Amino acid sequence: KIYTGKNINIPDSTNIRTFKSAAGRLGSTAYAYEGALDGFGNPSNKCNLFVSHAVEQGAGVDFPRRTRFGFSRGPVAAGTLASNADLPHTRLVNPEDAIIGDIVSWARPDFANATGHTAIFTGSLNMRINGVLEPRGQGDQGTIGAGEFTVNYRTFEYLTSEGYLNPVYRRVVP
Repeated sequence: KIYTGKNINIPDSTNIRTFKSAAGRLGSTAYAYEGALDGFGNPSNKCNLFVSHAVEQGAGVDFPRRTRFGFSRGPVAAGTLASNADLPHTRLVNPEDAIIGDIVSWARPDFANATGHTAIFTGSLNMRINGVLEPRGQGDQGTIGAGEFTVNYRTFEYLTSEGYLNPVYRRVVP
């Protein structure tokens, strides 16, 4: 039986390491819109940079890169992750098969300065952040991603209310 306070051993996997890497950044301001990081200027959205760091440092695989004139321009954009494109070290996953640590992305052509949003999928896991249990509706799923000010946890209920529809899931493949 599983009960409150019981320790559970979770097998180490690419997805678990990616999730742990993302969760370890909760509250970080390094990916804030008004900051500069790894060639991303101020102001700029950095959700794809956050996901690339979680994947590369957690799973130990190279994240897909975009290039221009043969030069790397950083990680692929959220809109590319939300497409059906064949990208290195990832494969598309059906929504019903998504698991903790997968990449979830939304295309948003209505953003003036971004192609969408991307984050790390937490499934229906209850998240306790700084000792506070984050509210989640029954059956609701969540993500960890870079927001305007900090790396945060968001439920799909919240994301849907903000206009994020039709998520696309990818699994990291070593």
